Amino acid sequence: MQASRKLAVVCFCTGGSLLFALSTQPTSTATEKVGPDNDIGKTAVSRGATNKQMSFLERTQPIRSLCWGQVNLLGTTVVSDELVKGAVVMAKHQANKWDWSVHQQQYGDLMAYHAAGVQPNEVQPFIEAGKSTIFITAGVLGVLQTAESTSTLLRQHGYEFIDLASQNSQAAQIGQNKFRSECRAQNLAINNLSQKAQNKLSGLVQKMKDGRKLAIRAYTGDALILFNKLHEEVPDAEMVGLLHSNC
Repeated sequence: MQASRKLAVVCFCTGGSLLFALSTQPTSTATEKVGPDNDIGKTAVSRGATNKQMSFLERTQPIRSLCWGQVNLLGTTVVSDELVKGAVVMAKHQANKWDWSVHQQQYGDLMAYHAAGVQPNEVQPFIEAGKSTIFITAGVLGVLQTAESTSTLLRQHGYEFIDLASQNSQAAQIGQNKFRSECRAQNLAINNLSQKAQNKLSGLVQKMKDGRKLAIRAYTGDALILFNKLHEEVPDAEMVGLLHSNC
């Protein structure tokens, strides 16, 4: 059984910097927590799940829950801090904490990185590994951009770049209501998928079955719901991605 938490978060963007306070009240615990005490960006999330758990996860949802500042996937929970801002799914059974310390150093503050967007070098490992479906999330509220050079690189390597985040105000509202203000159990349900993403779902399934290479940019809520649904429809697909659990 997965851990359930009550989560309250206050987010402030002041002086170009992102500040947030995270308060959790766990009601139960069944998995290893990955937090700031571990080596940031080096510890594989997948080590929190046994082989038996992995077999179960293959038949169910790889991503169990999303709430502002934390995502439960592959048998454990990744919690954001000053530099960890979500998870990187590297392979079917492997995820790492998404460490933004390099962005802090390069851009001076993390809001500047949000504006600059996900960079080509962040998707290059997926391309080199030949991953067929790459998710690039825009954050719970859609603040994180994707650099034009990144989408260009993906297209140059044969990926169809599908942007479900742009001009999707409904996804922003769902993010605020379902994944930030009030986080309920099983909020990664199909009824929390934006209409824009719903309209593309069947087409995405067919393209994956046809062996097409896809790069999907979406609000984090949409992306995680799609990830689970596509896993259900095309269980052998190797999906990877950058999962931002904050704004």
